[in-house]
Amino acid sequence: MNRTEQILLALSVITGLCAIFWGSLEELLLSSAWVQTCPYLTQPSGNQHHRFVRYKNGIVLTGNPDDPVVEEFVVDQQQGVFVLENVTDASMMMDIDLGGALVTPGLVDPHVHFLSGGLFLESLNVGHVRDRVGLANEVEKAVQAKERGGWVVGYMYHGEFGHARWIDGVSPDTPVVIYRFDSHQMLVNSVALRLASIDATTPEPSGGEIVRDENGRPTGVLCDAAMSLVTRVIPKVTEAELMRAFERAQQYAFSKGVTHVHDMGRVGFVDGEYAAFEDVQNIYREVVKSGELKIRMNAFVSLNALPAILDMVNALGRREDRLSFGSVKGFYDGSLSSRTALMYEPYKDDGSRGVRAVNVSDFVALVSMAKSAGVAVATHAIGSRAVDEVIDVYEKFGGSGLRIEHAQHVSGIESIKKLAKLGIGVTPNPLHWVGDRDIIPTRLHEKDSKYSYPLKEFVRYGVNVGLASDWPVVDMDPMETLEAAIDSRNPYALSFSEAFWCITRGAALLGDPNARFGAIQDGMFADFVVHASTADVQKAVYATLDIPNDSHVSSERLKDTIARRQAVEKTFVQGQCVYGCS
Repeated sequence: MNRTEQILLALSVITGLCAIFWGSLEELLLSSAWVQTCPYLTQPSGNQHHRFVRYKNGIVLTGNPDDPVVEEFVVDQQQGVFVLENVTDASMMMDIDLGGALVTPGLVDPHVHFLSGGLFLESLNVGHVRDRVGLANEVEKAVQAKERGGWVVGYMYHGEFGHARWIDGVSPDTPVVIYRFDSHQMLVNSVALRLASIDATTPEPSGGEIVRDENGRPTGVLCDAAMSLVTRVIPKVTEAELMRAFERAQQYAFSKGVTHVHDMGRVGFVDGEYAAFEDVQNIYREVVKSGELKIRMNAFVSLNALPAILDMVNALGRREDRLSFGSVKGFYDGSLSSRTALMYEPYKDDGSRGVRAVNVSDFVALVSMAKSAGVAVATHAIGSRAVDEVIDVYEKFGGSGLRIEHAQHVSGIESIKKLAKLGIGVTPNPLHWVGDRDIIPTRLHEKDSKYSYPLKEFVRYGVNVGLASDWPVVDMDPMETLEAAIDSRNPYALSFSEAFWCITRGAALLGDPNARFGAIQDGMFADFVVHASTADVQKAVYATLDIPNDSHVSSERLKDTIARRQAVEKTFVQGQCVYGCS
Protein backbone atom coordinates (compact mmCIF):
# COMPACT_ATOMS: atom_id res chain seq x y z
CA MET A 1 0.00 0.00 0.00
CA ASN A 2 1.52 3.33 -1.07
CA ARG A 3 1.44 6.51 1.03
CA THR A 4 -1.57 7.96 -0.80
CA GLU A 5 -3.61 4.83 -0.14
CA GLN A 6 -2.59 4.90 3.53
CA ILE A 7 -3.80 8.50 3.87
CA LEU A 8 -7.12 7.70 2.16
CA LEU A 9 -7.66 4.70 4.44
CA ALA A 10 -6.96 6.81 7.55
CA LEU A 11 -9.42 9.48 6.41
CA SER A 12 -12.07 6.83 5.83
CA VAL A 13 -11.61 5.45 9.34
CA ILE A 14 -11.79 8.94 10.90
CA THR A 15 -14.93 9.76 8.91
CA GLY A 16 -16.58 6.52 10.04
CA LEU A 17 -15.76 7.14 13.68
CA CYS A 18 -17.15 10.69 13.45
CA ALA A 19 -20.39 9.32 11.99
CA ILE A 20 -20.71 6.77 14.80
CA PHE A 21 -19.88 9.07 17.68
CA TRP A 22 -21.10 12.43 16.31
CA GLY A 23 -24.09 12.65 18.63
CA SER A 24 -21.96 12.27 21.74
CA LEU A 25 -19.28 14.59 20.40
CA GLU A 26 -21.80 17.29 19.51
CA GLU A 27 -23.38 16.97 22.95
CA LEU A 28 -20.00 17.38 24.62
CA LEU A 29 -19.06 20.43 22.55
CA LEU A 30 -22.37 22.18 23.05
CA SER A 31 -22.56 21.50 26.76
CA SER A 32 -18.95 22.68 27.30
CA ALA A 33 -19.56 25.88 25.40
CA TRP A 34 -22.72 26.43 27.38
CA VAL A 35 -20.93 26.11 30.69
CA GLN A 36 -18.42 28.75 29.59
CA THR A 37 -20.76 31.22 27.95
CA CYS A 38 -24.11 31.07 29.72
CA PRO A 39 -23.47 31.21 33.44
CA TYR A 40 -26.97 31.98 34.66
CA LEU A 41 -28.10 28.41 35.22
CA THR A 42 -26.60 25.06 36.01
CA GLN A 43 -26.87 22.40 33.35
CA PRO A 44 -30.52 21.33 32.95
CA SER A 45 -31.53 17.75 32.73
CA GLY A 46 -32.72 16.13 29.51
CA ASN A 47 -31.55 16.48 25.92
CA GLN A 48 -28.43 18.64 25.60
CA HIS A 49 -28.63 19.39 21.84
CA HIS A 50 -29.36 23.06 22.43
CA ARG A 51 -28.53 25.18 19.43
CA PHE A 52 -30.88 27.93 20.66
CA VAL A 53 -31.02 29.70 24.02
CA ARG A 54 -34.14 31.63 25.00
CA TYR A 55 -33.57 34.41 27.54
CA LYS A 56 -36.93 35.15 29.16
CA ASN A 57 -38.51 37.16 31.95
CA GLY A 58 -36.40 40.27 31.33
CA ILE A 59 -36.96 43.92 30.50
CA VAL A 60 -35.28 44.00 27.12
CA LEU A 61 -34.73 47.39 25.50
CA THR A 62 -34.10 46.25 21.95
CA GLY A 63 -32.90 49.41 20.22
CA ASN A 64 -35.38 48.54 17.47
CA PRO A 65 -37.93 51.39 17.09
CA ASP A 66 -40.49 48.99 15.63
CA ASP A 67 -40.44 46.77 18.72
CA PRO A 68 -38.66 48.74 21.46
CA VAL A 69 -39.40 46.53 24.50
CA VAL A 70 -39.73 42.76 24.74
CA GLU A 71 -39.56 40.30 27.60
CA GLU A 72 -37.56 37.57 25.87
CA PHE A 73 -35.28 36.85 22.94
CA VAL A 74 -33.54 33.87 21.43
CA VAL A 75 -29.87 33.46 20.54
CA ASP A 76 -28.71 31.02 17.87
CA GLN A 77 -25.53 29.75 19.51
CA GLN A 78 -24.27 28.27 16.28
CA GLN A 79 -24.55 31.47 14.25
CA GLY A 80 -24.11 33.95 17.11
CA VAL A 81 -27.21 35.91 16.10
CA PHE A 82 -30.56 36.91 17.58
CA VAL A 83 -33.62 34.93 16.49
CA LEU A 84 -36.92 36.63 17.27
CA GLU A 85 -39.06 34.23 15.26
CA ASN A 86 -40.46 31.04 16.79
CA VAL A 87 -38.14 28.04 16.96
CA THR A 88 -40.34 25.06 16.20
CA ASP A 89 -38.09 22.29 17.50
CA ALA A 90 -38.36 22.58 21.29
CA SER A 91 -35.65 19.95 21.81
CA MET A 92 -33.11 22.39 20.38
CA MET A 93 -34.03 25.13 22.87
CA MET A 94 -32.72 25.92 26.34
CA ASP A 95 -34.43 28.53 28.58
CA ILE A 96 -32.64 31.07 30.76
CA ASP A 97 -34.68 33.02 33.32
CA LEU A 98 -33.36 36.57 33.54
CA GLY A 99 -35.25 37.23 36.75
CA GLY A 100 -36.51 40.63 35.66
CA ALA A 101 -33.07 41.90 34.63
CA LEU A 102 -32.65 44.97 32.47
CA VAL A 103 -31.08 43.94 29.14
CA THR A 104 -29.81 46.17 26.34
CA PRO A 105 -27.96 45.61 23.10
CA GLY A 106 -24.20 45.77 23.36
CA LEU A 107 -23.36 49.46 23.80
CA VAL A 108 -21.35 51.44 21.26
CA ASP A 109 -18.82 54.17 22.00
CA PRO A 110 -17.93 55.88 18.70
CA HIS A 111 -14.99 57.94 19.98
CA VAL A 112 -12.38 56.56 22.35
CA HIS A 113 -8.60 56.46 22.52
CA PHE A 114 -8.38 52.78 23.34
CA LEU A 115 -4.71 52.15 24.06
CA SER A 116 -4.27 55.56 25.68
CA GLY A 117 -7.12 54.58 27.99
CA GLY A 118 -5.50 51.23 28.72
CA LEU A 119 -2.24 52.97 29.58
CA PHE A 120 -4.13 55.49 31.72
CA LEU A 121 -5.63 52.71 33.84
CA GLU A 122 -2.14 52.04 35.28
CA SER A 123 -0.80 55.61 35.29
CA LEU A 124 -0.71 58.43 37.81
CA ASN A 125 -4.31 59.63 38.03
CA VAL A 126 -4.69 63.14 39.46
CA GLY A 127 -8.35 63.47 38.50
CA HIS A 128 -9.34 64.01 42.12
CA VAL A 129 -6.93 66.93 42.55
CA ARG A 130 -8.13 70.52 42.16
CA ASP A 131 -5.27 72.74 43.41
CA ARG A 132 -1.50 73.15 43.33
CA VAL A 133 -0.96 71.75 46.81
CA GLY A 134 -2.77 68.54 46.05
CA LEU A 135 -0.98 68.25 42.71
CA ALA A 136 2.43 68.71 44.31
CA ASN A 137 1.62 66.04 46.91
CA GLU A 138 0.67 63.50 44.22
CA VAL A 139 3.75 64.30 42.14
CA GLU A 140 6.02 63.95 45.18
CA LYS A 141 4.66 60.46 45.94
CA ALA A 142 5.05 59.40 42.31
CA VAL A 143 8.63 60.72 42.15
CA GLN A 144 9.57 58.82 45.29
CA ALA A 145 8.19 55.60 43.82
CA LYS A 146 9.92 56.09 40.45
CA GLU A 147 13.31 54.75 39.48
CA ARG A 148 15.90 57.50 39.11
CA GLY A 149 15.90 58.95 35.61
CA GLY A 150 12.41 57.77 34.75
CA TRP A 151 9.63 60.14 33.73
CA VAL A 152 6.55 60.73 35.85
CA VAL A 153 3.46 61.14 33.66
CA GLY A 154 0.11 62.00 35.20
CA TYR A 155 -3.36 62.45 33.73
CA MET A 156 -6.77 64.01 34.31
CA TYR A 157 -5.95 67.20 36.24
CA HIS A 158 -9.16 69.28 36.38
CA GLY A 159 -7.85 72.60 37.72
CA GLU A 160 -6.16 75.52 35.99
CA PHE A 161 -2.44 75.10 35.44
CA GLY A 162 -0.12 77.78 36.78
CA HIS A 163 3.66 77.40 36.61
CA ALA A 164 6.40 74.75 36.61
CA ARG A 165 7.30 76.05 40.10
CA TRP A 166 4.17 74.28 41.37
CA ILE A 167 5.96 70.95 41.07
CA ASP A 168 9.68 71.85 40.75
CA GLY A 169 10.27 71.66 44.49
CA VAL A 170 9.13 68.03 44.73
CA SER A 171 10.82 66.91 41.50
CA PRO A 172 14.28 68.51 41.36
CA ASP A 173 15.84 65.70 39.30
CA THR A 174 12.87 63.90 37.76
CA PRO A 175 11.11 65.03 34.57
CA VAL A 176 7.36 65.38 35.15
CA VAL A 177 4.44 65.78 32.74
CA ILE A 178 0.86 66.32 33.92
CA TYR A 179 -1.95 66.29 31.33
CA ARG A 180 -5.08 68.31 31.82
CA PHE A 181 -8.21 66.14 31.64
CA ASP A 182 -8.99 67.16 28.04
CA SER A 183 -5.48 66.16 26.85
CA HIS A 184 -5.09 69.52 25.08
CA GLN A 185 -2.88 71.07 27.73
CA MET A 186 -0.03 69.91 29.95
CA LEU A 187 2.12 71.22 32.78
CA VAL A 188 5.77 70.15 32.81
CA ASN A 189 8.46 70.86 35.37
CA SER A 190 11.74 72.64 34.72
CA VAL A 191 13.63 69.36 34.26
CA ALA A 192 11.29 68.39 31.42
CA LEU A 193 11.59 71.86 29.85
CA ARG A 194 15.37 71.52 29.90
CA LEU A 195 15.34 68.02 28.39
CA ALA A 196 13.01 69.27 25.63
CA SER A 197 15.24 72.33 24.99
CA ILE A 198 12.32 74.72 25.52
CA ASP A 199 13.34 78.22 26.54
CA ALA A 200 12.58 81.86 25.76
CA THR A 201 14.03 81.51 22.27
CA THR A 202 11.89 78.52 21.26
CA PRO A 203 9.52 79.51 18.43
CA GLU A 204 5.78 79.01 18.76
CA PRO A 205 4.82 75.79 16.96
CA SER A 206 2.05 75.87 14.37
CA GLY A 207 -1.25 74.81 15.95
CA GLY A 208 0.00 75.12 19.51
CA GLU A 209 1.04 77.52 22.25
CA ILE A 210 3.94 77.78 24.69
CA VAL A 211 2.47 79.79 27.56
CA ARG A 212 5.01 82.40 28.67
CA ASP A 213 5.41 84.86 31.55
CA GLU A 214 5.69 88.63 31.19
CA ASN A 215 9.38 88.25 30.28
CA GLY A 216 8.75 85.72 27.55
CA ARG A 217 10.02 82.73 29.54
CA PRO A 218 8.05 79.43 29.31
CA THR A 219 5.87 78.81 32.35
CA GLY A 220 5.75 75.05 31.82
CA VAL A 221 2.21 75.13 30.39
CA LEU A 222 1.97 73.81 26.82
CA CYS A 223 -1.13 73.64 24.62
CA ASP A 224 -2.01 71.31 21.74
CA ALA A 225 0.79 70.98 19.15
CA ALA A 226 3.31 72.54 21.56
CA MET A 227 3.00 69.43 23.74
CA SER A 228 4.86 67.42 21.10
CA LEU A 229 8.02 69.38 21.97
CA VAL A 230 8.07 67.41 25.22
CA THR A 231 6.41 64.13 24.23
CA ARG A 232 9.03 63.49 21.54
CA VAL A 233 11.75 63.24 24.20
CA ILE A 234 9.79 60.90 26.50
CA PRO A 235 10.90 57.27 26.03
CA LYS A 236 8.50 55.44 23.73
CA VAL A 237 6.00 52.97 25.10
CA THR A 238 7.03 49.42 24.25
CA GLU A 239 4.89 46.98 22.29
CA ALA A 240 4.66 44.78 25.39
CA GLU A 241 3.27 47.72 27.38
CA LEU A 242 0.79 48.47 24.59
CA MET A 243 -0.34 44.86 24.48
CA ARG A 244 -1.03 44.95 28.21
CA ALA A 245 -2.85 48.26 27.71
CA PHE A 246 -5.06 46.60 25.08
CA GLU A 247 -5.94 43.76 27.43
CA ARG A 248 -6.85 46.18 30.23
CA ALA A 249 -8.85 48.43 27.90
CA GLN A 250 -10.83 45.55 26.38
CA GLN A 251 -11.79 44.15 29.76
CA TYR A 252 -12.68 47.62 31.02
CA ALA A 253 -14.92 48.21 28.00
CA PHE A 254 -16.76 44.96 28.62
CA SER A 255 -17.21 45.91 32.28
CA LYS A 256 -19.13 48.96 31.02
CA GLY A 257 -21.23 46.96 28.57
CA VAL A 258 -19.34 48.32 25.55
CA THR A 259 -19.06 45.79 22.74
CA HIS A 260 -18.04 48.10 19.88
CA VAL A 261 -15.67 51.08 19.81
CA HIS A 262 -14.37 53.54 17.27
CA ASP A 263 -10.76 53.92 18.32
CA MET A 264 -9.39 57.33 17.36
CA GLY A 265 -5.91 56.12 18.22
CA ARG A 266 -3.12 57.57 20.25
CA VAL A 267 -3.05 61.30 19.56
CA GLY A 268 -0.61 62.45 16.89
CA PHE A 269 0.62 65.59 18.64
CA VAL A 270 1.24 63.56 21.80
CA ASP A 271 2.55 60.19 20.58
CA GLY A 272 3.54 60.93 16.97
CA GLU A 273 1.53 61.02 13.76
CA TYR A 274 2.19 57.36 12.95
CA ALA A 275 1.54 55.95 16.43
CA ALA A 276 -2.07 54.97 15.71
CA PHE A 277 -1.09 53.34 12.40
CA GLU A 278 1.66 51.36 14.13
CA ASP A 279 -0.87 50.23 16.73
CA VAL A 280 -3.15 48.83 14.01
CA GLN A 281 -0.21 47.01 12.47
CA ASN A 282 1.58 45.79 15.60
CA ILE A 283 -1.14 45.42 18.23
CA TYR A 284 -4.61 45.08 16.75
CA ARG A 285 -3.74 42.82 13.82
CA GLU A 286 -1.73 40.66 16.22
CA VAL A 287 -4.64 40.19 18.63
CA VAL A 288 -6.83 39.30 15.66
CA LYS A 289 -4.36 36.55 14.74
CA SER A 290 -4.15 35.27 18.32
CA GLY A 291 -7.92 35.32 18.79
CA GLU A 292 -7.68 37.81 21.66
CA LEU A 293 -9.71 40.54 19.94
CA LYS A 294 -13.20 40.00 21.31
CA ILE A 295 -14.50 43.57 21.05
CA ARG A 296 -15.66 45.04 17.74
CA MET A 297 -13.34 47.85 16.71
CA ASN A 298 -13.23 50.45 13.98
CA ALA A 299 -9.64 51.73 14.15
CA PHE A 300 -8.81 55.22 12.92
CA VAL A 301 -5.30 56.51 12.23
CA SER A 302 -3.98 60.05 11.94
CA LEU A 303 -5.00 61.93 8.81
CA ASN A 304 -1.29 62.64 8.32
CA ALA A 305 -0.68 58.87 8.10
CA LEU A 306 -3.10 58.58 5.16
CA PRO A 307 -0.52 57.24 2.65
CA ALA A 308 0.42 54.40 5.01
CA ILE A 309 -3.17 53.32 5.68
CA LEU A 310 -3.94 53.45 1.95
CA ASP A 311 -1.09 51.02 1.33
CA MET A 312 -2.45 48.73 4.05
CA VAL A 313 -5.98 48.86 2.63
CA ASN A 314 -4.73 48.10 -0.88
CA ALA A 315 -2.83 45.08 0.43
CA LEU A 316 -5.29 43.71 3.01
CA GLY A 317 -8.72 45.21 2.40
CA ARG A 318 -10.53 46.97 5.25
CA ARG A 319 -11.44 44.23 7.70
CA GLU A 320 -9.93 41.34 9.61
CA ASP A 321 -12.44 39.48 11.76
CA ARG A 322 -13.89 42.06 14.22
CA LEU A 323 -11.29 44.71 13.34
CA SER A 324 -12.09 47.34 10.72
CA PHE A 325 -9.47 49.80 9.52
CA GLY A 326 -9.01 52.27 6.69
CA SER A 327 -10.42 55.39 8.41
CA VAL A 328 -8.52 58.56 9.32
CA LYS A 329 -8.91 61.32 11.89
CA GLY A 330 -7.55 64.86 11.92
CA PHE A 331 -7.53 67.85 14.27
CA TYR A 332 -8.88 71.26 13.28
CA ASP A 333 -8.77 73.07 16.63
CA GLY A 334 -8.28 72.55 20.37
CA SER A 335 -10.62 72.53 23.37
CA LEU A 336 -12.84 74.95 25.27
CA SER A 337 -11.21 74.31 28.63
CA SER A 338 -7.78 75.18 27.21
CA ARG A 339 -9.23 78.16 25.29
CA THR A 340 -7.88 76.71 22.04
CA ALA A 341 -11.22 75.80 20.43
CA LEU A 342 -11.61 78.04 17.37
CA MET A 343 -14.41 80.57 17.91
CA TYR A 344 -15.86 83.54 16.01
CA GLU A 345 -15.68 85.92 18.97
CA PRO A 346 -12.77 86.40 21.40
CA TYR A 347 -12.89 84.48 24.66
CA LYS A 348 -14.31 86.76 27.37
CA ASP A 349 -11.52 86.00 29.84
CA ASP A 350 -8.63 85.71 27.42
CA GLY A 351 -9.06 87.79 24.28
CA SER A 352 -7.91 85.06 21.90
CA ARG A 353 -10.18 83.27 19.44
CA GLY A 354 -8.57 79.85 19.83
CA VAL A 355 -6.25 77.91 17.56
CA ARG A 356 -6.57 76.58 14.02
CA ALA A 357 -4.51 73.42 14.40
CA VAL A 358 -4.01 72.75 10.69
CA ASN A 359 -2.79 74.33 7.51
CA VAL A 360 -6.10 74.62 5.69
CA SER A 361 -4.74 73.91 2.20
CA ASP A 362 -2.97 70.78 3.49
CA PHE A 363 -6.17 69.70 5.22
CA VAL A 364 -8.20 70.13 2.04
CA ALA A 365 -5.65 68.14 0.04
CA LEU A 366 -5.67 65.25 2.51
CA VAL A 367 -9.47 65.11 2.69
CA SER A 368 -9.58 65.10 -1.10
CA MET A 369 -7.08 62.24 -1.26
CA ALA A 370 -9.02 60.25 1.35
CA LYS A 371 -12.38 60.76 -0.36
CA SER A 372 -10.91 59.74 -3.72
CA ALA A 373 -9.75 56.48 -2.14
CA GLY A 374 -13.07 55.85 -0.36
CA VAL A 375 -11.54 56.38 3.09
CA ALA A 376 -13.77 57.69 5.90
CA VAL A 377 -12.60 60.96 7.47
CA ALA A 378 -13.33 62.20 10.98
CA THR A 379 -12.18 65.67 12.07
CA HIS A 380 -11.96 67.05 15.60
CA ALA A 381 -13.75 70.41 15.67
CA ILE A 382 -15.07 71.90 18.92
CA GLY A 383 -15.36 75.67 18.35
CA SER A 384 -18.21 77.13 16.29
CA ARG A 385 -15.87 78.58 13.69
CA ALA A 386 -13.95 75.31 13.41
CA VAL A 387 -17.19 73.38 12.87
CA ASP A 388 -18.27 75.74 10.08
CA GLU A 389 -14.88 75.64 8.37
CA VAL A 390 -14.81 71.84 8.42
CA ILE A 391 -18.36 71.72 7.01
CA ASP A 392 -17.24 74.04 4.19
CA VAL A 393 -14.31 71.74 3.35
CA TYR A 394 -16.47 68.62 3.46
CA GLU A 395 -19.05 70.25 1.20
CA LYS A 396 -16.49 70.29 -1.62
CA PHE A 397 -16.40 66.49 -1.60
CA GLY A 398 -19.88 65.41 -0.46
CA GLY A 399 -20.63 64.41 3.10
CA SER A 400 -20.85 60.61 2.83
CA GLY A 401 -18.22 58.93 4.98
CA LEU A 402 -17.35 62.23 6.70
CA ARG A 403 -17.70 63.04 10.40
CA ILE A 404 -17.09 65.87 12.81
CA GLU A 405 -15.88 64.73 16.21
CA HIS A 406 -17.33 66.59 19.21
CA ALA A 407 -19.09 69.47 17.35
CA GLN A 408 -19.67 71.05 20.76
CA HIS A 409 -20.43 74.60 19.68
CA VAL A 410 -22.34 75.37 16.49
CA SER A 411 -22.92 78.83 15.02
CA GLY A 412 -26.61 78.30 14.21
CA ILE A 413 -29.42 76.20 12.84
CA GLU A 414 -28.23 76.69 9.25
CA SER A 415 -25.02 74.85 10.08
CA ILE A 416 -27.01 72.00 11.61
CA LYS A 417 -29.23 71.80 8.53
CA LYS A 418 -26.14 71.68 6.34
CA LEU A 419 -24.75 68.78 8.40
CA ALA A 420 -27.98 66.88 7.81
CA LYS A 421 -28.20 67.74 4.11
CA LEU A 422 -24.64 66.63 3.43
CA GLY A 423 -24.92 63.46 5.52
CA ILE A 424 -22.09 64.49 7.85
CA GLY A 425 -22.12 62.52 11.10
CA VAL A 426 -21.30 63.97 14.52
CA THR A 427 -20.14 62.48 17.82
CA PRO A 428 -21.06 64.87 20.66
CA ASN A 429 -19.84 64.12 24.18
CA PRO A 430 -22.54 64.79 26.80
CA LEU A 431 -20.12 64.10 29.64
CA HIS A 432 -17.97 66.97 28.35
CA TRP A 433 -21.03 69.18 28.78
CA VAL A 434 -21.08 68.22 32.46
CA GLY A 435 -17.59 69.69 32.80
CA ASP A 436 -18.19 72.68 30.49
CA ARG A 437 -21.64 73.90 31.48
CA ASP A 438 -20.39 76.25 34.20
CA ILE A 439 -17.56 77.78 32.19
CA ILE A 440 -19.46 78.35 28.91
CA PRO A 441 -21.16 81.58 30.14
CA THR A 442 -17.89 82.94 31.54
CA ARG A 443 -15.84 82.34 28.39
CA LEU A 444 -18.07 82.53 25.32
CA HIS A 445 -20.15 85.27 23.74
CA GLU A 446 -23.65 84.46 22.51
CA LYS A 447 -22.60 83.85 18.88
CA ASP A 448 -20.41 80.97 20.04
CA SER A 449 -22.49 79.73 22.97
CA LYS A 450 -26.15 79.91 21.87
CA TYR A 451 -25.94 76.46 20.29
CA SER A 452 -23.54 74.73 22.66
CA TYR A 453 -24.09 70.98 22.83
CA PRO A 454 -27.22 71.22 20.63
CA LEU A 455 -28.07 67.52 20.89
CA LYS A 456 -31.81 67.95 20.36
CA GLU A 457 -31.29 70.11 17.27
CA PHE A 458 -28.96 67.55 15.73
CA VAL A 459 -31.63 64.89 16.12
CA ARG A 460 -34.51 67.20 15.14
CA TYR A 461 -32.93 68.05 11.79
CA GLY A 462 -31.83 64.51 10.99
CA VAL A 463 -28.07 64.62 11.61
CA ASN A 464 -26.48 61.20 12.09
CA VAL A 465 -25.49 61.17 15.77
CA GLY A 466 -23.47 58.79 17.90
CA LEU A 467 -22.99 59.84 21.53
CA ALA A 468 -19.38 59.26 22.57
CA SER A 469 -17.12 59.52 25.60
CA ASP A 470 -13.65 60.48 24.30
CA TRP A 471 -12.20 58.06 26.90
CA PRO A 472 -9.92 58.52 28.79
CA VAL A 473 -10.83 62.23 28.82
CA VAL A 474 -14.03 61.10 30.55
CA ASP A 475 -15.15 57.63 31.54
CA MET A 476 -16.11 55.09 28.88
CA ASP A 477 -19.62 54.50 30.20
CA PRO A 478 -22.43 54.91 27.63
CA MET A 479 -25.11 54.72 30.32
CA GLU A 480 -23.54 57.69 32.10
CA THR A 481 -23.33 59.40 28.72
CA LEU A 482 -27.06 58.75 28.31
CA GLU A 483 -27.72 60.22 31.75
CA ALA A 484 -25.91 63.43 30.79
CA ALA A 485 -27.67 63.58 27.40
CA ILE A 486 -31.13 63.58 28.98
CA ASP A 487 -30.28 66.07 31.75
CA SER A 488 -32.96 68.77 31.51
CA ARG A 489 -30.47 71.45 32.60
CA ASN A 490 -29.25 71.35 29.01
CA PRO A 491 -31.88 73.19 26.92
CA TYR A 492 -31.03 70.80 24.09
CA ALA A 493 -31.46 67.60 26.12
CA LEU A 494 -32.59 64.45 24.35
CA SER A 495 -35.45 62.17 25.29
CA PHE A 496 -34.58 58.77 26.74
CA SER A 497 -35.39 56.95 23.50
CA GLU A 498 -33.36 59.41 21.41
CA ALA A 499 -30.31 59.12 23.65
CA PHE A 500 -30.63 55.33 23.85
CA TRP A 501 -30.66 55.10 20.04
CA CYS A 502 -27.48 57.20 19.95
CA ILE A 503 -25.52 54.78 22.18
CA THR A 504 -26.78 51.66 20.42
CA ARG A 505 -28.07 51.32 16.87
CA GLY A 506 -27.51 54.94 15.85
CA ALA A 507 -23.87 54.85 16.94
CA ALA A 508 -23.38 51.54 15.13
CA LEU A 509 -24.78 52.96 11.88
CA LEU A 510 -22.51 55.99 12.18
CA GLY A 511 -19.52 53.75 11.53
CA ASP A 512 -21.11 51.28 9.14
CA PRO A 513 -24.48 51.73 7.39
CA ASN A 514 -24.64 47.94 7.03
CA ALA A 515 -23.78 47.16 10.67
CA ARG A 516 -25.33 43.96 12.03
CA PHE A 517 -25.18 45.01 15.66
CA GLY A 518 -26.53 47.70 17.97
CA ALA A 519 -30.02 46.20 18.32
CA ILE A 520 -31.67 43.05 19.63
CA GLN A 521 -33.31 42.22 16.36
CA ASP A 522 -33.75 39.17 14.15
CA GLY A 523 -30.53 38.36 12.29
CA MET A 524 -28.36 40.85 14.20
CA PHE A 525 -25.22 39.63 15.94
CA ALA A 526 -26.07 38.62 19.51
CA ASP A 527 -24.21 41.36 21.38
CA PHE A 528 -26.10 42.18 24.58
CA VAL A 529 -25.66 43.34 28.17
CA VAL A 530 -27.40 42.30 31.37
CA HIS A 531 -27.48 45.34 33.65
CA ALA A 532 -29.48 44.57 36.78
CA SER A 533 -32.00 42.19 38.27
CA THR A 534 -33.86 43.91 41.10
CA ALA A 535 -37.54 44.60 41.52
CA ASP A 536 -36.82 48.29 42.04
CA VAL A 537 -35.06 48.55 38.70
CA GLN A 538 -37.89 46.67 37.03
CA LYS A 539 -40.46 49.15 38.35
CA ALA A 540 -38.31 52.13 37.43
CA VAL A 541 -37.77 50.95 33.86
CA TYR A 542 -41.49 50.38 33.34
CA ALA A 543 -42.09 53.89 34.65
CA THR A 544 -39.55 55.19 32.12
CA LEU A 545 -41.42 53.54 29.28
CA ASP A 546 -44.53 55.56 30.12
CA ILE A 547 -42.72 58.81 29.26
CA PRO A 548 -43.50 60.06 25.73
CA ASN A 549 -40.60 59.53 23.34
CA ASP A 550 -40.51 63.18 22.30
CA SER A 551 -40.44 64.62 25.81
CA HIS A 552 -37.56 66.45 27.41
CA VAL A 553 -36.62 64.59 30.54
CA SER A 554 -37.59 66.20 33.78
CA SER A 555 -39.43 63.22 35.21
CA GLU A 556 -38.22 61.98 38.57
CA ARG A 557 -39.18 58.48 37.44
CA LEU A 558 -36.63 58.53 34.67
CA LYS A 559 -33.94 59.92 36.93
CA ASP A 560 -34.83 57.13 39.33
CA THR A 561 -34.30 54.59 36.56
CA ILE A 562 -30.80 55.82 35.89
CA ALA A 563 -29.93 56.22 39.57
CA ARG A 564 -31.01 52.68 40.36
CA ARG A 565 -29.05 51.18 37.46
CA GLN A 566 -26.49 48.78 38.84
CA ALA A 567 -23.09 47.94 37.42
CA VAL A 568 -23.02 45.71 34.35
CA GLU A 569 -23.41 42.10 35.40
CA LYS A 570 -22.65 40.28 32.15
CA THR A 571 -21.64 41.19 28.63
CA PHE A 572 -22.01 38.98 25.56
CA VAL A 573 -20.50 39.33 22.09
CA GLN A 574 -21.99 37.19 19.34
CA GLY A 575 -23.67 35.03 21.96
CA GLN A 576 -20.45 34.39 23.89
CA CYS A 577 -19.96 35.68 27.42
CA VAL A 578 -16.96 38.03 27.63
CA TYR A 579 -17.51 39.62 31.04
CA GLY A 580 -19.02 38.38 34.31
CA CYS A 581 -18.85 34.76 33.19
CA SER A 582 -17.65 33.06 36.38
